[in-house]
Amino acid sequence: LSHSSLLINELLAINDSTLEHEGSLPDLVELYYDGPSELNLAGVSITDDPEDPHKFVFGAATTIKPGEYLLLLADSGTTVSAIHLGFALDGDGEALYLYDKEGELLDSVEFGMQLPDMSVGRTGTEGQWSLTVPTPGQANVAQPLGDPATLRINEWLASAEVLFEDDFVELYNPHDLPVDLSGLYITDNPVTQPDKYQLGPLSFVAGHGFAVLTADGRSEPGHVDFRLSGDGEMIALLDSDLNEIDKVLFGPQTTDVSQGRVPDPSSATASTVVINLIGEDATKRALVPATDIGQAWRTNTGFNDRSWTVGAPGPGGVGYERSSGYENLISLDLEPRMYGQNTSCYIRIRFMADAGDLSRFTELTLRMRYDDGFVAYLNGAEVARGNFSGTPTWNSSANASRSDSAAVVFEDIDISGFLSTLENGENLLAVHGLNHSLTSSDMLIGVRLDAAITTAAEEQPFAGAMDLLAGLRVTELMYHAAGGSNFDYVELANISDTRLDLTGVRISEGIEFVFGEMALEPGGHVVVVSNVASFRSAYGTSINIAGQYSGNLSNGGDQVVLQLPWPLEGAILRLSGDRRRRHISDNRRAVGPSGHMERARELAPSTTNPRRVTEVMRQTAQLGHSPSSLYSYRLCPTSRAAPTISG
Repeated sequence: LSHSSLLINELLAINDSTLEHEGSLPDLVELYYDGPSELNLAGVSITDDPEDPHKFVFGAATTIKPGEYLLLLADSGTTVSAIHLGFALDGDGEALYLYDKEGELLDSVEFGMQLPDMSVGRTGTEGQWSLTVPTPGQANVAQPLGDPATLRINEWLASAEVLFEDDFVELYNPHDLPVDLSGLYITDNPVTQPDKYQLGPLSFVAGHGFAVLTADGRSEPGHVDFRLSGDGEMIALLDSDLNEIDKVLFGPQTTDVSQGRVPDPSSATASTVVINLIGEDATKRALVPATDIGQAWRTNTGFNDRSWTVGAPGPGGVGYERSSGYENLISLDLEPRMYGQNTSCYIRIRFMADAGDLSRFTELTLRMRYDDGFVAYLNGAEVARGNFSGTPTWNSSANASRSDSAAVVFEDIDISGFLSTLENGENLLAVHGLNHSLTSSDMLIGVRLDAAITTAAEEQPFAGAMDLLAGLRVTELMYHAAGGSNFDYVELANISDTRLDLTGVRISEGIEFVFGEMALEPGGHVVVVSNVASFRSAYGTSINIAGQYSGNLSNGGDQVVLQLPWPLEGAILRLSGDRRRRHISDNRRAVGPSGHMERARELAPSTTNPRRVTEVMRQTAQLGHSPSSLYSYRLCPTSRAAPTISG
């Protein structure tokens, strides 16, 4: 055996309806062999636990031929009609290992959160793993994926106690297609630890679906290795290059009550709700015409189609399969009437639309699976066609054969230009299905019709707060000044490229101050002082003063909290005092990017800071220098703790 000859080829960890075996829906594992001659698998083992490599061991009677697929049922069944592994796959994510009879690893795959009735498999010439359309016993078909940039943080629970055991973060995918989460980062500290937790390989969220990550500090699929703060903080989602996708800021949380966006965060400026008008499993009636029956079948909702063949409830596809490939997609079988007799079939689907919704629809999307072609009509108007040109007749054929791998994937067709064709009450979608030849081995038509209501959303209420979190910093604290406490001050700076609105920003705990209506330009500095007259007598009148605080900066050790404007309770920065260094009575200043690092030190960490920001501060002997005259702020992502300001 060699690693290149026997491979794990496909996995299905959540089998809701893909393949039924004797009344059950087992998880599936597929092996593929590309060796030169038949292989006896005696002694080969497969497991989901490397500590127990012989969880399942093949017997001497199992062989596999070159180019053959071997399907294994991941369940505890005992029937002789299939190979049962004796264990199931974890749809939340795990790993699978294949060993030869000597115990050497042949192949393995690690996967994360899986989707119902979607597999993961090797695709392309390099055999790269990706999301696939389930094809048991056949070559894998890659599933098209949406853009991760559309993902949104939708809901979060940061104070679980009784109703939930652990906190969680929920992601929402507003895209029609599934999205690959592999390699994305999620963090509660985007400023200094944007790469705090990276989602594992082969992790996915369904189209218009949700992915829930348990925030319990465990580093395993479906979890993040940190906990959320019930006091409030920020959660951010970033791509594999640490570019921001989405972030939310939240304040103090109520125990066992989650917070989220309503209804779904499709974008920062608009909200889109998708309404399914026709599901793939909708009731269909089909006819293989033997002669021209006119056009009423596609224009008239009241057309008499009682003699037409009616499909079973699901999965909903129309057509036939003489070999293998489409059998799990078809519930209205036309083989007896179509194979060798006609390349055309007619399909009628009645559906309802509400007048209240019709006036609000902004988009209409027809989703088609087809082998080999089609022409679609909405209330008699042609709205789309595929792989066919010319005027359709009762025995028309598709222009060319279409590959199975393309046919099984929904093709989204924007037919929003036909929204006015929809009527209040009953409507008709009619499809003229087309095969390429009379003796084609298969034929497939699958249909969905979705409408969308898109409305403008309110401006992101946290936009200003997020700018403050990213750009506003305390750059200097003067306390126990040589001339007395009247000369104490706090200096702040805007380290971002964005103009910051400071209106309502608060300084609390050791001292109290609320900023009035004012803004701080990029690179700008402002001070809040103990006594305006004393400060100006020492430093002049050219320095920007926001106002005079109440209270005192104590060299005995205080906590100073820089907070967002009310009603947001989140802290931009928390600085905690250290009472152990009372003898030091000078000021602290943030190290500047152009300042040298001599005598620099990282101060003792505070364990009470939910924002987990670390700064490196420098002790300065200059007691008479001017604020903002020499240094600018530098943030150093060294540890998870806040700086401790000693006195």
